[in-house]
Amino acid sequence: MISPARLRFCMVAGGTRGDVEPLTEIVRGLTEAGHSVRFVTDALYRDSIEQCGAEWVDNGGPDPRTIIAAEAAGSKQWTRPPNRLRRLIYGWKHMGPSLDALRWVSAQVQGSDVVLYNPMCSPAYIAAQGAGVPAILLSVSTRQPSRDHSKPVGPIFQHRHRMPAAYNLAVPWLFGVFDWTADRKWLRPWCAELGIPSPGLHEWVVQPRAPGLFGFSPHLLPRPSDWPANREVTGFWFSEETRRRAAAALERRSGQAPRKVYLYFGSNAVGEDPVIRDVIQPVLQELKLELIEGSHGSGEGGKRADYRDLLSEADIVIHHGGVGTSGLVAQFGCAHVIVPAFGEQRFWAARMELAGLCPRVIPRMELDRDGFRAAMQAVMRDAGFATRARNFGKLLLSENGTGKATRRVLEMAASACADRSKGSNGIRA
Repeated sequence: MISPARLRFCMVAGGTRGDVEPLTEIVRGLTEAGHSVRFVTDALYRDSIEQCGAEWVDNGGPDPRTIIAAEAAGSKQWTRPPNRLRRLIYGWKHMGPSLDALRWVSAQVQGSDVVLYNPMCSPAYIAAQGAGVPAILLSVSTRQPSRDHSKPVGPIFQHRHRMPAAYNLAVPWLFGVFDWTADRKWLRPWCAELGIPSPGLHEWVVQPRAPGLFGFSPHLLPRPSDWPANREVTGFWFSEETRRRAAAALERRSGQAPRKVYLYFGSNAVGEDPVIRDVIQPVLQELKLELIEGSHGSGEGGKRADYRDLLSEADIVIHHGGVGTSGLVAQFGCAHVIVPAFGEQRFWAARMELAGLCPRVIPRMELDRDGFRAAMQAVMRDAGFATRARNFGKLLLSENGTGKATRRVLEMAASACADRSKGSNGIRA
């Protein structure tokens, strides 16, 4: 029987900082509880992973910043619509890793008791089945199809309004069919090698054998009513130090007229940005607002400014609407002006707008000086934005999503150990 006293976890994760670094806080909790963790991901995150007491394993993939930079160059910093049909066709033809890369993933999970993975690394779900060990999905964003909301990509109107349940379900399942039909090219031969059935459409889209923990606040997006019982929303995954500094920043906020602005576009801020240069900075100068030093960096090269220092100083944060950034800015009680570029950013920007934490969101491709000036003036003139931001920040501080998620991972792992001792490979939710 495997003892739950000291478990061997294998975390397989990818994506940008917002996808990976929240996971390190769960890893910290696991290692502090006496368990071992091998964290398979990009070299970009090595320092933060090793600081949490885990073993970092290089996945050999390209630097995520390089991928973002290429996307920015190809789309002119997301200021003009791409040829989506051409990109879909190209993606369908070239989607998926090589068999050698998949065999390598399988080798990494061997010898583990539990596999943890994020949505960027779904092959880990199959690798865990091949190794006969349970898997747990850890996601910072919503992933499960639901009648309550559409898939968190696409035009902002579908996230701003309550769409019909049939529409909300149809969109993710259409994407699921696209992914599944493309992924079968590598799923079938790999599963044959592993001696397990190749997943059908429902199995691949929902991945029901892996319970899921979701690291966003139920106050921002309530847990959908039709999610399976093994899908849980825990609250944001922030470190204790971040929570402590956010609490201190909330206590210092005075409610005076906003003057200091922090501009942060995360991994989107690559090279010379015409939106910042031609739209945002001229309006900030016109409104006589102070742009905090250290703003709009991409984190490439050199030492990054501590974002917690900048958030503590800022009155207004202009950002891209990524779920991690939105939660972080909210926790520090700052008012928001959100300029989403692509992907899930429009979804989370719309959630912030619906919560009354930011004025009407303008996507990056539609942003001009008049629209941006109106958004900034709305935040400056309406003290309600600052008040709601402070109140929401205090609400988030009460959640402690990291602690809850870590406890649930350990409970699920202990359940899995008991099941495996009886000859089962599943996890009881």
